[in-house]
Amino acid sequence: MAADLTSAALLFRAGEERNFPLPDRPEVRLGFGDSNEVRLPFEGISRSHARILRDEKGYRLEDAGSANGTFLNGQRVVRSQRLEHLDVIRLGRFHRLIFVRRATPLAPISRRGILNAWLEIVDAGPEQRRDIPRGAITLGRSPAANVHVDSQLVSKLHARIERTSDQLCLTDLQSSNGTFVNGKRIEMQVLANGDEITLGNTRTYTVHIEEGEIPPGEGGVTAASIPGVRFPFPSDWKTKIEWSPDDKAAMEQMYREAEGSVEPAPPAASQAEARPAAVPPAAPASGSPVKPPPAAAASSPPAADPPAPAPVIPIPPAATAGSSVTPSSPAAVAPTAIETVALEGKNGIVTLGLGDHVIGRVPESPLRLEGRSISRRHALLRVRPEGVIVKDLGSANGTFLNGHRLTDSMQVAPGDELKFGELPFIVRFSHSEAPPPSGK
Repeated sequence: MAADLTSAALLFRAGEERNFPLPDRPEVRLGFGDSNEVRLPFEGISRSHARILRDEKGYRLEDAGSANGTFLNGQRVVRSQRLEHLDVIRLGRFHRLIFVRRATPLAPISRRGILNAWLEIVDAGPEQRRDIPRGAITLGRSPAANVHVDSQLVSKLHARIERTSDQLCLTDLQSSNGTFVNGKRIEMQVLANGDEITLGNTRTYTVHIEEGEIPPGEGGVTAASIPGVRFPFPSDWKTKIEWSPDDKAAMEQMYREAEGSVEPAPPAASQAEARPAAVPPAAPASGSPVKPPPAAAASSPPAADPPAPAPVIPIPPAATAGSSVTPSSPAAVAPTAIETVALEGKNGIVTLGLGDHVIGRVPESPLRLEGRSISRRHALLRVRPEGVIVKDLGSANGTFLNGHRLTDSMQVAPGDELKFGELPFIVRFSHSEAPPPSGK
């Protein structure tokens, strides 16, 4: 049972479990000597090893000239570093402590947001209004669509509108005849009051958004930043960090891999099978008859592994006009080049362009996530015209692709589920026109 901790404490879980509450004062000294406010009786720790300072913004960690160094989440501390809940402090070579603190309740702040939203059908009959509730609605020809459009020019599931407390976002669901906003064809668009949506050149809606003061605590995101789920700090926090021997062994392995002291564990067989690499056919032996491959029928695409189940309707990647083959493996030649990648979470959508994008809690991340299961530098998403790669950066709670925890870099396909800690996202691709083959 953990001790009765105050506002913050250091938890030792590498051997016999011990807790070191931090006194309620602006500066707390850590070390082996008796003069320290927190005495750490471990071999290899200096008499005066480190300091934890507190100000109005929180806690900071400093090295106090120790012989073997002070480390925060695997990085040596050379200047004052801000401490966050569940950060790992290593003193010397071996001794790791988990920094925990109580959450400070924030005063409720009211803000402006969306109170009501609806679509007005242009040149329609008596039922001209379609309300847009919080969450997501679909538009299409299918009777299962929330907004039904009886026209052969409209796809069965043509488009989707997602409403948060802050915005409306319209997404085209790879429709045959396109989705247009104010006359311009779009793939994804944040809507404004008065915008006109046209489905397949046959049905037009005017967007109406009523804004006002929304109650405190109603979450919301913008397309540029998804803060993720902010978990309330549990009242029984003193008893939540109780680890079994297997938990401790797994955490110790993660520490060593993050600090580069051991090679990462090999990927599991199930994960390796999730993205099988295409194997070229072997060259025939000399004199052996070569059997020509059967001609591919224009209406029969090659067999491919089905995508993993996702909590939303899977959408195949776009194909060029006249092509009947959808790329389904890394070795297949894509008819279009990837331009952007969209990650759809339950609180909103973020779009990432070409380049390398670090995902985590650090403020400079293009996809900044908040939550107890998210590490500062959690994962890396590498977006290239020819494909997208995801790599876990030694996060504490893992990065998952279609339910498989990553132990190595993996290729991502449209419709895949990426999960960072406890936060799931669905992957969508946006393509650009590929250049025509040479000589044609």
